[in-house]
Amino acid sequence: MNVKELLSGYGHRVIHENVGQVIHDIQYDSRLIEAGDLFVAIKGYQADGHDYIEKAIEKGATTIVCSDLGKVAPIMEKYHDVQWIFVEDARNALAYMSDVFYDKPSKKMALVGITGTNGKTSVSLLLSNMLEALDKRTGVIGTIGNKVGQSFRNTSVTTPESLNLNRLFTDMVSDKTDACLMEVSSHSLALDRVAFLNYNIGIFTNLTQDHMDFHRDFEEYYSAKRRLFLMTDTYNLINVDDAFGRRIVKDMVALSAKAKSVTYGIDRAADIMARNVRYSMAGVSYDLCTAEFEVAIRVNMPGKIYVYNTLAAIGTLILMGASKEDVLKAVA
Repeated sequence: MNVKELLSGYGHRVIHENVGQVIHDIQYDSRLIEAGDLFVAIKGYQADGHDYIEKAIEKGATTIVCSDLGKVAPIMEKYHDVQWIFVEDARNALAYMSDVFYDKPSKKMALVGITGTNGKTSVSLLLSNMLEALDKRTGVIGTIGNKVGQSFRNTSVTTPESLNLNRLFTDMVSDKTDACLMEVSSHSLALDRVAFLNYNIGIFTNLTQDHMDFHRDFEEYYSAKRRLFLMTDTYNLINVDDAFGRRIVKDMVALSAKAKSVTYGIDRAADIMARNVRYSMAGVSYDLCTAEFEVAIRVNMPGKIYVYNTLAAIGTLILMGASKEDVLKAVA
């Protein structure tokens, strides 16, 4: 794949173009560069990739994607055999190129994004287990690690960088994964790590004060979370017991979101509800009520939070086409 194919449809400017140059791989860490690779110079909060361009070239990078002409101009004079690609936002460009380079892997399986302050990990793992009970192969991306088939991989972040995400998706596609359940952090949404992905279903759990070390204020935090629900193409499953969940439902109407909003909850009227909730030290039980059917649910995990978490997981199963019998089998 060459630069023209990699960035087709994306705004960019090329200097020293070499149409015959094949891009062997993409990297944003100069330490990982090998001969024939493309290096993306990302401006981070602690380091600026532009400072590592020469190191990348010395290691064999033949193409540089960057955004700071002033910083790069002196280096360009020294390397006329290198292709220089200028973009407005290198991190956003990385997401676009990663999607193209790996042949849009997020479109080759069901992709469910889960966001909110609390419950993301539990919902992703519950949903993974329920789908596997229905003989579906799942992948999981989240806080405690990334799961591809039956293998687990450690991670240091909730949502990896876009390049790493697309590599994970490619491995999942090779493993014949039916659905990927993915925790989506506010950081990843704000920093375009998940840009250009093909989400089918988005889940909103709740929103409380958190990550104010990263976001300037709570409104910015909310806006970052809301972005996921404008990226989905089929359904958004929203907890309307949460005030910000109710706000998202209204915002999706105002913003003409492509996906249909479906609500869940305990205390307020919703499309998918838990009624007659009974708590004990051994777990919770409730009647799951939808427009199509009602079914008794028993979960061996105590606390109201697991009513919400299982409602989100079961609700997603239903949106993916599960029947009443499938729900009973999955929950068991």
